[in-house]
Amino acid sequence: MFWTGTATPPWSALAWSAFIVGGSEALISGHAAAYLQDFADEPGFPIELMVPHHQRVTARKYASYIRVDPTVRRHRTRSGLRCVGVEDTVLDLCSTATPREIVGWVTVVAQRRLTTPARLKEALSRRQRMPHRELIEKLLDDVGAGVHSVIELDYVNRVERPHGLPTAHRQAHAGSEREWVDNLYEDCGLVVEVDGRRWHADAFRDRARDNRNVRAGHPTLRYGPEEIFVEPCGVAVEVVGQLIQLGWAGSFVRCRKCP
Repeated sequence: MFWTGTATPPWSALAWSAFIVGGSEALISGHAAAYLQDFADEPGFPIELMVPHHQRVTARKYASYIRVDPTVRRHRTRSGLRCVGVEDTVLDLCSTATPREIVGWVTVVAQRRLTTPARLKEALSRRQRMPHRELIEKLLDDVGAGVHSVIELDYVNRVERPHGLPTAHRQAHAGSEREWVDNLYEDCGLVVEVDGRRWHADAFRDRARDNRNVRAGHPTLRYGPEEIFVEPCGVAVEVVGQLIQLGWAGSFVRCRKCP
């Protein structure tokens, strides 16, 4: 294939070239597949593709090929290109990721409503060997219960569970039936919101929603990544204190990291 332009070929042209070289059974995979399916902001480089075992393809500077059993993964077509489907792409990326990166991949597809925990579990069941299987299964249970981001999972695992807090209702309605809150302690009416970024464009809207929650009888606490990741025990003390004021009969549990 030849690129007739004078500028550097765009990513889409490189992807098409890599796909054609790979043959009719090739699949865009890895970060490139995540990019095509809208859950990665960058496509990664070189472009990753999978081909059947019988196919022999020489790697290019812009593309790498791995031979696999094509029956294990399901595929779809995006922008005319065959690529590994969302669920199998997530699992492929998780197989070489750190635990925190795994949380990111699983929660981003849930947050963007690109798949469901049930479909991810079905894809996982088709794989005899899968690194981090136990972590992924546990994470899918949490996502199924309403955890939709890394920081929401951090709140559950660093604040709520280690300190004996009751289990909140995730992604619940509080002050308005048209709006969702991250964590609602229904018996006490307390709302706990978590923000992925400390300062962001929606801060004004968040404050307005918090005020509406309070007017509707739902006191609201809001935390960012600094508090939840660096001072989870302090956050737990505040949440427990508010829960007790609102009538919760439980008590604070000191975790092994509490000062």
